[in-house]
Amino acid sequence: LRHKCSHTLRDHRHIMVEKKRSKEDMFVSRGASVIFSVFPNIFSHFVAPNFWSILFFMALVLISIDSMYCQINAITLSLMEVGGFRYIPYSTLSLIITLACVLTG
Repeated sequence: LRHKCSHTLRDHRHIMVEKKRSKEDMFVSRGASVIFSVFPNIFSHFVAPNFWSILFFMALVLISIDSMYCQINAITLSLMEVGGFRYIPYSTLSLIITLACVLTG
């Protein structure tokens, strides 16, 4: 009887670990979209949820602007080194590339 009880306890622990893993796998499999489902729920429990939501949105906007700046910088420097755009100033070439990206969407 004692062996049987300890065996069922081990089985119960194994089931609990599997349930925990399945919840973690659910969030991992959803990828980046989990940000937009989990963070609003977290922010709703804060003291000033609207403030934190706006702050989070601004952080996402700044991250995207920074990422786009790095891409424009890489394209501009590549064109200046490899292409025949050495005689165009960096700021002018960067502005032209930025406008082309904005207009093409």
